Amino acid sequence: MDLSSLAFPAILLGVLLIFGVVFMIITKKQHSKASINSENKNSNNSEKTNNTKNSNTNVQKEDVFNFLEFDRILDNMIVQNDGTKFTMAIKCKGINYDLMSDMEQIAVEEGFITFLNTLRYPIQLYVQAQNIDLKSAINKYRENIKGLEEEFETVNKEYNDIQEQFDAKKEDIRKIENNRTKILNVYEYANDIVNYVERLSLNKSLLQRNFYVLVSYYSSEITSTTNFTKEELINICYNELLTRAQSIISGLMTCSVVGTILNSNEVADLLYNAYNRDDKGLLSVKEAIQSGFYRLYSTSEDVFFKKQQKMIEQINEEAELKALESIKKAIEDGTYISPAAEKLNIIDQVSKTAAEIVKKEDLPQDVKERAKEILVEEYSESKDKIIKEINDEKQDKSKDTKKSNKEEINKENDINQSDDTENVQTTKEPEKIEEQQLDNRMGFEEVNVEEKKDEGKSESSSNNDEDDLII
Repeated sequence: MDLSSLAFPAILLGVLLIFGVVFMIITKKQHSKASINSENKNSNNSEKTNNTKNSNTNVQKEDVFNFLEFDRILDNMIVQNDGTKFTMAIKCKGINYDLMSDMEQIAVEEGFITFLNTLRYPIQLYVQAQNIDLKSAINKYRENIKGLEEEFETVNKEYNDIQEQFDAKKEDIRKIENNRTKILNVYEYANDIVNYVERLSLNKSLLQRNFYVLVSYYSSEITSTTNFTKEELINICYNELLTRAQSIISGLMTCSVVGTILNSNEVADLLYNAYNRDDKGLLSVKEAIQSGFYRLYSTSEDVFFKKQQKMIEQINEEAELKALESIKKAIEDGTYISPAAEKLNIIDQVSKTAAEIVKKEDLPQDVKERAKEILVEEYSESKDKIIKEINDEKQDKSKDTKKSNKEEINKENDINQSDDTENVQTTKEPEKIEEQQLDNRMGFEEVNVEEKKDEGKSESSSNNDEDDLII
């Protein structure tokens, strides 16, 4: 065999073995690197978790009020610095200085100078610009408009009724028409005002400036705080602060400025507007208090009783509606018409047809008006007679009912009297029995009244005989 033919495959086998060894070495190195990286990652993760736990334990949880400049609101006061500083807010009504005369301006300036000279403690002037909330004003206007609408409906109904009457007078029609027009004009004017105010509030942001004077009092101003409890200190600070606020209000009156002390709810609204300027229009403190957000439980009735009441109301309403519908159907069918209503209906139809005949006649206007007046007078007289008859019948019925009631009362009184006499007799009999028992206990025997009388007579006769013998 030739050696050259064997050398080529031997070289290939050597190359393959070298590549296999290199591949094995590389794969081992990669596995070792992956294991090292995974161990490092696990160690890093464990360190991170430990660090986060330590960081969570190191974070201090603080109250929200620590970020605010006041502690709480108590008795119309803003409490600050852990109950050592108390502040009251006085709302001042501004005056238009430019529209005053020269003398008035001088008086205001002098009054303000005297007010500043009389101050013996520091004050703070605070101005707050607020968007005008027109919801409450619009709601008040809406309520007033509802009242006007109801009043107009009643007057309009009276106006329509009096126009349908045949014997209506022109003066009455004129009065009701004037009243109707007045109420209608007021209703339309009020409705226009409300719509205009709503458009203003939607399209524009109306700003209003409010002026406040802030007065403070410190508990350190009290000479001996150790002799008082915490509640007593608060009461002392409140009284001192109130006197200061009242003296400031009286001093501002000299310069024509009116001031009022804000209550706790108004102070809360002031602070809410100061900290939440953008969210003021969403919710106010007054609306939150009215909604009852601070209540822990509801005081409403049980659901079962509410459902029962609704069921009863629905039953009564349906019963009333059915009764009215049946009455209407009976009247429409002609099955029931009261005699008085029938008479009035006939008289009304007769008078109306007579008036139409008079209108159609070729006669002067004066004669027609006089004929219509005569028809109206006759209609009113006949109407008054029918109404009088109805009233007389009602009076007779009421008299009959009164008589029957009196008879029943007399019967009851007679029965009560008979019962009283029986009770008296029954009470007397035991009294007699008790007297007889007492007589028997004392040694006396029962003796009839007649026997006693006879004995008395016999004794008297014997005595007389004895007297005669003596004589």
